[in-house]
Amino acid sequence: MTDRNLIYSNKLIGNLTLICFFLIETTRKAFQSNIEITHVAYTLKAIIVSVFLVVILWRKKTRIFYVILILLSLFLLGQFSISNLITVDILKVFTRYTFPLILFSIYNQLPKEDRGHMFIVFERIILLNSILIIVGFIFNIDVFKTYTGQRFGYNGLFYASATGSYIYIFYIINIVDKTRKQIKTTFLDYVPIIACMAIGTKTIYLALILALLYITYINFIRYKFKNLLWLLLIAFTGILIFVKFSHFLFKFYDNNNLITFILSRRDLLFTNNTLPFVDNFWGILNYFFGGLDTPCRRAQMSFIDLFITFGIFGTFLYLWSYINIYFDFKPCLQVRIYYFIIAIIAFLAGNFFLYTFTQLGFLILKDQIIKNRKIVSKA
Repeated sequence: MTDRNLIYSNKLIGNLTLICFFLIETTRKAFQSNIEITHVAYTLKAIIVSVFLVVILWRKKTRIFYVILILLSLFLLGQFSISNLITVDILKVFTRYTFPLILFSIYNQLPKEDRGHMFIVFERIILLNSILIIVGFIFNIDVFKTYTGQRFGYNGLFYASATGSYIYIFYIINIVDKTRKQIKTTFLDYVPIIACMAIGTKTIYLALILALLYITYINFIRYKFKNLLWLLLIAFTGILIFVKFSHFLFKFYDNNNLITFILSRRDLLFTNNTLPFVDNFWGILNYFFGGLDTPCRRAQMSFIDLFITFGIFGTFLYLWSYINIYFDFKPCLQVRIYYFIIAIIAFLAGNFFLYTFTQLGFLILKDQIIKNRKIVSKA
């Protein structure tokens, strides 16, 4: 295979993987009450992860394979210290955690020139989903809602509210980074920014407020007052949507304290569900290796859930591997701030490491940040 054909093949595989996982998200969202279709979606994900593992072994990149084996050993030690039974649901949790390690490892093996190609497809997926969010918001279409019931929010075709939040936060960070680097943007680039105001999660509004303040500051010191008019229009749109959303927030705040309000009752889940399980069923070994009897014991806070699943040793190994595999470049101070904000939001929103499409979006964000710096250096 020639170099040109190899590059084309890598691009095709990357884009097909992205599209495949988005279609799985779409299918789960459209048929979320259908258990059989949900199982089919999980099976497809398992097949893709298995293929990735085969690729790692075929390319003789065994380091990540050994890391996963060690993680599995620690995980099983924790599990067997609680119960001799390992359920399918518990194993699903482990495989979902290992997916980003496998994904990043394979992606890092690609030549530099083969990377960064998925953003165009990613951008079109986000634009399509944003149009559906706007349509769902205007016409009150249930299938595009973030939540079932009366709670406000529209996340389009994303199955989980956290997935939609993370993906749009990554997009917002990319727009902020482009603005900072004075890279040209178009009106279509801002359609997702407008659409994500209707998602209805507090983390999105936190990210939007931080982004608008920062972009306003940048444009003000650069005397780009025309851009400030666009920002005012976006802010005004956000205020209108917030007015519709605010009644739920204020009602929720009246019935709960500030911490419960910020964490969306995850603190109650932690104190009423996770802590009693730890107190009653964990022994000394579990603090080092973790242990679950059911995935429902998780507190829906990313780093706490990681500790509950893997314990001290497993959490350290997992985070060390994750960070070292992901950051195959040296981030500057500004980029470190981006990732610090993501880490805070991951703690608040939960399930950061578990959602496959989130990890794909996180990988694409890295490539886009690197690409933004290349564009500036060529200018």
